[in-house]
Amino acid sequence: MWYIYLSALLLCVVLYNHSVTTTVCLYTSVISHFQLTSWFEELKSELASSEVADTVEGAQELLGQFNQQKEATIDASINTISEGENLLDQLR
Repeated sequence: MWYIYLSALLLCVVLYNHSVTTTVCLYTSVISHFQLTSWFEELKSELASSEVADTVEGAQELLGQFNQQKEATIDASINTISEGENLLDQLR
C-alpha cells in the first residue's frame, strides 16, 4: 500500500519539476524578447544617424562595425527564436 503513496509523490515531483522548467523557459524567453527588441531599437537609431567617414580607413572601420553588429543581431535573433521554440515544445 505504501508504494501507491510513493508513486503519487513521485508524480507530484515530476509535475512540479516540469512546471518549474516551463516557468524558467518562459521567463528566459520573455527577457530575451525584450532585450532583442531594445537592441533593435538602439541599432535602428544608430543606423539612422548621419555619421559618415572622412577617409577610406574611417569608412572601412564603420563598415566593420556594421558587419559586427549585423552578425551579433543575427545570432541574438536565432537564440531568441530557439528559446521560443523550446518553450513551445515544452508547452505541447
